[in-house]
Amino acid sequence: MSVRGGGATVFVAGALAVAVLAVGARVSTAIGAQSLALVWPASGASLLWLLASRGPRARVTSLLASTVVIGLAMAVTGAGGPLALIVAGASGLQLAGCFLLLRRLTPSLLGVGGSAGLHDLRSLVGFLGALLVGTLAGALAASGLIEVLVPDEPAGSGLGDWWGRHFAGAVIVGAVGHLGWEWLRDHRRGGVDAAAGRPERSTRPTSTYARWPEVAALVAVTAAAYGFVFAYAEAQLAFALVSVAVWAGARLPTTWAGLLSASCGVVACAFTLAGLGPFAGLDTLQLNALVTQAFVITVVLTTLAVAVGRDERLALLAELAEANRDKDARIELLDAVTEAMDEGIAVVDADGRVVRSNRAARTVIRSDIYRPDGSRLEEHERPSFRARREGRVVLQDIAIAAADGSRRILSLRAVPLSQGATGGEAQAALVVSRDVTDERVAQDRLSEFAEVAAHDLRTPLTATRGWVEQAADLVQDLAPGPARDGLAHALGRAERTADRMGDLISDLLASAGKATLEPEEVALGGPDGLLTQIGRELRCEPYLDLDPGLPALHADRDLTHQLFTNLVSNAVKYVAPGVQPRVEVSGSVHGGRAVLRVADNGIGVPEDQREQIFDRLHRAPSSAGAYVGTGLGLSICRDVVERHGGSIRCEPRPGGGTVFVVELAAA
Repeated sequence: MSVRGGGATVFVAGALAVAVLAVGARVSTAIGAQSLALVWPASGASLLWLLASRGPRARVTSLLASTVVIGLAMAVTGAGGPLALIVAGASGLQLAGCFLLLRRLTPSLLGVGGSAGLHDLRSLVGFLGALLVGTLAGALAASGLIEVLVPDEPAGSGLGDWWGRHFAGAVIVGAVGHLGWEWLRDHRRGGVDAAAGRPERSTRPTSTYARWPEVAALVAVTAAAYGFVFAYAEAQLAFALVSVAVWAGARLPTTWAGLLSASCGVVACAFTLAGLGPFAGLDTLQLNALVTQAFVITVVLTTLAVAVGRDERLALLAELAEANRDKDARIELLDAVTEAMDEGIAVVDADGRVVRSNRAARTVIRSDIYRPDGSRLEEHERPSFRARREGRVVLQDIAIAAADGSRRILSLRAVPLSQGATGGEAQAALVVSRDVTDERVAQDRLSEFAEVAAHDLRTPLTATRGWVEQAADLVQDLAPGPARDGLAHALGRAERTADRMGDLISDLLASAGKATLEPEEVALGGPDGLLTQIGRELRCEPYLDLDPGLPALHADRDLTHQLFTNLVSNAVKYVAPGVQPRVEVSGSVHGGRAVLRVADNGIGVPEDQREQIFDRLHRAPSSAGAYVGTGLGLSICRDVVERHGGSIRCEPRPGGGTVFVVELAAA
């Protein structure tokens, strides 16, 4: 095994630190006639040496070397060979156990596999848990072997004695040393290592730390308190020193708070070894050592726990501040984007107040709103109100009076917003408006052109159909034979083509539509209802089954007539050969919306075609060849319902067939 490059420095420094601390502990911290020390800081130094070694080979080398160094330190300070071997072996076992547990409990820790420090409770508890279990394993091994192999060893070699001094040394040197190592690393880099996840310096508010006057006061009070308690030598007063540890943990950076508490622990040990202080006059040397170790551990852990808890809180505050900055940046970007949009965007709450809006929407907000026919739009008819009660409002045309006195037509969409509430009615609505005045004017012109073109096209088409019919009658007067049959077939095809051309002209005219809606109450059922009228026009009354409770609509009568004419005629047309058509129309009212269902027993629509059939000139492959059609009927239906702010969808009918679900405003 070899150590190269920067690893050589770590190896030499680690070996020197372990040797000095082991010899120093043996020479200066033995109580009375004990041959074993009060505290064993070499445990913490060995762990730091192992953590600082990079790579499995270097770590194995450090583990074995620290074991040898501790054995030699025991030997040169007067320990017998068996005792030196036992202490060295148990220390190696303890060190290996601590490292393996750290790999398991704190894999992101600096020196273990990551770069984080002891700045959150999870890491601190994991680190201390590994030290606790590792030192306990070493104590069990050492105390058992000493009892068997070195029975004459004086007091101080028991399980509690071994565990107390090694755990105290590991906590003081290991935990505080790890914080110091991390501070040195960051200091060399000139800042905070972001990967370490620490909230120090650049992310912590400096006002949360003590300034120099407070630091001086803290050090002075700590020195005075320890001097008084250990000079007065009353054990009951020792607990008051914990308050100083809390002060240090709450106000000093974690590294410096740990160093101060470790220094206080050294002072406590020094007084006890000198026979002074509240822990020096107890009944037995073992009790002196145990209480001193417990005091040192308590002070150090209290300081670290308070400091780490503060670090976590400050880290959360830093994350919250960063999240708020990110949120503010997103809001600023969103405001800039929405202000630059030509479409109006507004959020309207349940009381009708505009919570947020952009420039284009504020024009609408300040204006009275009317229907395109000039009648006033009531509050409950507005898209913001309807969206909160009915759900998404697809499209709705409104009219406003512009500042220059002109009349503008806007197309509105609205969606409900829960604003974090669960269940019940939506708390607000998002309304998007778009000025469609020019589009409606162009659509009016297109509609006028379509009407003229349809009239001009139908006139020669009607004449052509008349001449074809007359020719067909004349053909019947010819003598039977192949010539007459051929002419009759050709004329029949010409007549069917003329009929299809007429249907196409009608659909194109309907597709152009009229620009301005003229909503009124439209009754669907009953003897004079719109659907009854359509049944008579299509001569399909025997096939049409109307629900007697069909709701009336608030819609444009002409467009609604076109809508249901297309749906009913499709339902009658698209049935399998030999099947008698059956069309059932039912409906109900939900939240001011009429939901109508047109169900048939036809050939049905494949699942992958239920959205595409509403596209212009699209026909489902299953029907394109067997049934005559233009591919415009359902696209006209969708245009009609969306112009009214409604919706239409296609669903399968149980038992076969199709259901078209239409949602429009109820009367």
